[in-house]
Amino acid sequence: MSLVQSLICRIGIEIDLREPSEVGTTETDARAAGLQYVNIPLSDASTPTGNQINQLFSIVDNAKKAQQADPNSANGVYIHDSSTSKYRAGLMSSLLQIRAGVNPDIAVAAGKIRGMSPNFVAKNGNKASEQIDFITKYGDAYQKLGIQAGSPQEQKFNTSFATLWANNKTASRADFAKAFEAQWNR
Repeated sequence: MSLVQSLICRIGIEIDLREPSEVGTTETDARAAGLQYVNIPLSDASTPTGNQINQLFSIVDNAKKAQQADPNSANGVYIHDSSTSKYRAGLMSSLLQIRAGVNPDIAVAAGKIRGMSPNFVAKNGNKASEQIDFITKYGDAYQKLGIQAGSPQEQKFNTSFATLWANNKTASRADFAKAFEAQWNR
């Protein structure tokens, strides 16, 4: 068995970030292949809600626990959006990297290497530059406040962050950091 085949055999969960109007036969195919299928719908080049971030993190945490309990089981997680877009999966992958301790600027650079262009504007008008801004500000706050992965504090953080960001998208990185820290410390 090749390395690629071996890795594919270890996938047990498919997370599809497409909206229901975009989803074709992926769910049927995933279930037919024995995969757990989860849809966390995001518009193209949009940013997630706190609940969507919490859902992703919960799935990944549960998969890690299952993998630790049985290292030979198929608990790998495959995250994707459409075949022509890299933005939703790139965003969520960057948030997972930040959660693992990666500097936000490095997480953004990795997203750009994977194809996230800050100049991209989706057909729906969403801008990838906003996703990149979200990732950077998320990472700044997550790391400055010392949020711990998997903690109840993390769930509250994700919800608070996404809500404040949605209402303050144009704030500078420094101004947003101050506003979020003030809100968090209330």
